[in-house]
Parts: sequence; C-alpha cells; structure tokens
Amino acid sequence: MRNSRQLSTLPKLLAAAAAVLTCILLYWGNRMNKETDLTLRVALNTSILLEDIDTAKIKQASDYSLLELLYSTLVEYNNEGEIIGGLAERFFWDNDNLVFEFRDTASSSGHRITPEDAIATFKRLMILNTNSHGDLVSLLCMDKRPMNLTDACEGMEASGKRLILKTKKKTPFLLPLLTTLDYGIIPQNSLDKATLHIIHHTETSGPYKISDAKDKLVLEANKKHWHYKPRMPQRVELYPFDYNADSPNSAESQFINGNIDFIPTASELRLGDIEKISSGSRGKFTVQTTNPMYLAYAEYTERGLSLSSEKRRHLLASFQRAVRKTLSNDSHGRVSTIQILPPSSEGNLSLSQTQTIEENLRKYSEPCDATGIKIAIPESVLNFYRSALESEIKNLTFVGVEEIARFENRNDDDVPDLTISAVDVTAIEDINFISYSVKNGILVPPEGQTPAEWLKIYFETPEKSARMSMLQKIQFHTIWENPKIIPISIRPFVSVIDSRWKTDFSKLFPNDPFWKIEHE
Repeated sequence: MRNSRQLSTLPKLLAAAAAVLTCILLYWGNRMNKETDLTLRVALNTSILLEDIDTAKIKQASDYSLLELLYSTLVEYNNEGEIIGGLAERFFWDNDNLVFEFRDTASSSGHRITPEDAIATFKRLMILNTNSHGDLVSLLCMDKRPMNLTDACEGMEASGKRLILKTKKKTPFLLPLLTTLDYGIIPQNSLDKATLHIIHHTETSGPYKISDAKDKLVLEANKKHWHYKPRMPQRVELYPFDYNADSPNSAESQFINGNIDFIPTASELRLGDIEKISSGSRGKFTVQTTNPMYLAYAEYTERGLSLSSEKRRHLLASFQRAVRKTLSNDSHGRVSTIQILPPSSEGNLSLSQTQTIEENLRKYSEPCDATGIKIAIPESVLNFYRSALESEIKNLTFVGVEEIARFENRNDDDVPDLTISAVDVTAIEDINFISYSVKNGILVPPEGQTPAEWLKIYFETPEKSARMSMLQKIQFHTIWENPKIIPISIRPFVSVIDSRWKTDFSKLFPNDPFWKIEHE
C-alpha cells in the first residue's frame, strides 16, 4: 500500500520541485544580472548645454569630469604624480624636439587617432585663444598665431605615427602642460572646419562617447580605447541633482535611495555629508578622499579693488579670526589657511613672509566695519559664511547667488565687492594650475608685469629654486602687498561609490577617471 501511494504522488513532487527550482533560478538570475549590470549611475551637473561643452572653454569641475571621459591627452599623470603615456604610447626628447609615438587606438566608430588630429587640435586652441592653461604659440609657432587650420606652424610636424614638437629650446613644462584637458585630442571629423566648434561628441578620442539616448545624458564605453576593460562601466548615466543637501533630489538623497551609484568629487560632496549617507537606508559603500586641495577663497572684484589696501588687509585679518574660530574640529575636514597653495607645497610663502603677514594681522584686532561692502556667496554655503563672519565683520551685506561667474567682466552697481569661490590646488609644481591662476587673477603679478609677461619669464626660468622664489613673491603680492585674494580654508575632495564597484583613484588629483572604476 505504502509503495503504491508513493508512486502516485511522485509526479506531483517532481512538478513542485521543478517549480521551486525555476523560482530559485529566476531569483538568482535576476540578482546576477543586477550585480553584473555594468551601468554606472552618476550624480553630475554640467553647467552648460552639451553642444556648448568644449575643451577650450572649461569653467566648472563638472564640465572637466565629463570632458575627460570623452577626450584623451597625449600624456597623463599616474596615481603617483608621474607623467606617463596617453594617446602617445612613447615620448622622448630628441635635442630640442619632443617626439610622441602614437598608439594604435581609435574612436568607437574605428576612426584612427593620428598625429594630424593632434596638430589640428593644437592649432584650434591657438586660433580660439580661449583656453586657460598655457599657450603653445610662443613655444611652437615662433609667436606667430595661426588664423586658420591650414596656416603653418613650423613647430609641429606629423611623420607616420610620430608627432614632433619643435621647441625653441627644451622646456621642462611642455609635457606637464599637455596633460591638461585643454589639450585633449579632438578627431578632425568632429570639428566644423569653418567655426572650429565641436559638432558632436559621439566621435571621440577618449574612453567614452555620448550615446543617442533621448531622456538623459548617457555615455557608452569606447572598446577601441587603450584604457578599456570589460569590467569598467560600459554605460554611464548622468543624473542632475540639487546642491541643497536637505532636498529630496540632492546627490546624497539620490544615493541613499539607490537612484545613483556614484557621487564624484565634482559634485562637491564633503566629509560631513558621509554621516547622512551612513544613517540612511543605503547599503554598503566606499568613501574616497584626496589630500587637502580644495581651496575656498574670497576674491575682490574690480569694484572691490577700489577699497584701500588698508581696508582690504583689515578684512583679511577679520576673515582669518572668524574662520579659525568657526573651523575648530570642522566635520568637513576644512582647516583655515593663509596660503593659496596646500600645506607643504613647493613655492608656498617663506617663513619670513608668513611671519610678516601674521604679525601685521594682529594690528587689526577690532572687527572690521564693512558698511557699503557686498559679498556674493553661493547659496549652498551662504548660511555658513553669514554665521561665521558676522561677529568679526560688521554691516557686511551678504548676497546669495546660484552662479558666481555671472559677475565676470561687469562693473555695474549690482556687482559685489567680494565673491566666494573655490579652486583645486596641488602640492606639486603644477604648471597647469599656475598658468590658470595667473590668467584668471587668482595669482596676481607684482606691478609692472602683465600675466603674460610673468608666465613667459616663469616658463623660461630653468632653475627650480628661482621659479619657487617667483611663486612665493606672487603669492605674497596677491595676499598682502596689494590684496586681491583672501585665502579661507582648504579641505580634501570626497567621493562615494556603491560597494559593487572598486576604484583606483589618486589622492594627488581631484578628478575621478571613470575608467579606473571596475565592477567587483
């Protein structure tokens, strides 16, 4: 009897087991698909329309983060701060000629990236004359700026896979200069030859290209790029966010809710924001921090520079007292600073210069009366600066703004006297930062020298000790002799990423190269 009943129920048991097995397989299949999904969802705000994003017009860190995915440079820095090959697999000096041997690399469509593309890219920069990191005209074209792509520049030559840059004399700064994204190589078929505009970002020299997705900004991996790896993000989706951390659409909130996987440094995350993410419902994640290199500073506008040097030094002293008190045990890792460069940087103020500033600041022990003075501050940090400064600076008018850049090249009555800004700085002798800062007024040469003249002398000074002396003098002049900048604080850059991904980022640089992200 028992055996016959077991035989009669066997088909039912097998059917039930099959159903259970099917459910298990579907569950694990969906889970595996989710875990091996190589789409990286990123919180990133670009400041301008895609059609206006250009390597020659980089203004915001978010634009840099996007463009470095699309366009590669001849050479690049590794995580230790050494220059290594980029599009050029090999490079070397041959007397006064700098030679680059190109890799066999191509755009997604198979367009070979060639030395001719590099020459067109560099001529384009010379013609537009808008990039903020150095100028190749004086180095390569004997000071004769080309007016169109067909004009000669005797300092550049293509020979097979080789690009040869013929300089007036061997300079230590040409290679570091070429690491910056201004010099990212643009395939010639992506350029409008008449206007020199980048007409599309689907044909690129970098590890990603823009896809044709309509609902969001999406990047697709370029499998023909030398940085390509099968487990790097194959698809990158960019999601806008609110900078107000309390907003449900902030980067932190979107990360907690699982809508995004990665908040890069360009999204202005801070150490103190990690606590909010940790207390949310998000699963495991990894935090990356750089060395301290995010400098916050107050900058005088042309209107503000009409204030006397005495008043500007009094404001410096008041800023220093207020910030030092406010930033004691700061949760974001900010520390007050009197320097423009990071701690222990090459070219920082000398001991005697620092002592001169500190001793004179003590003379301004009373709060500064700032009647009639306006300061424009990004909305995201307005409350911090208002509460920090009010005890030491009386009658200062605070103006919250979304975008500080709106005051550039203006002198009307609505222009403030001061603006709060930030810039990334590095501890190495970074010619890209130096060039950018001098051109944009963050470092101001002593009277009698234009920015172009100062940079030319700096470029042509072979002795490093002499260049460091020049850096010290320009900092001292900018901060104290004729104050243009008030250094406020310096902190590390921070990023967070879902634990399904591992990263290989450097602590020396503020960018997050997405091709250095790999699925666990």
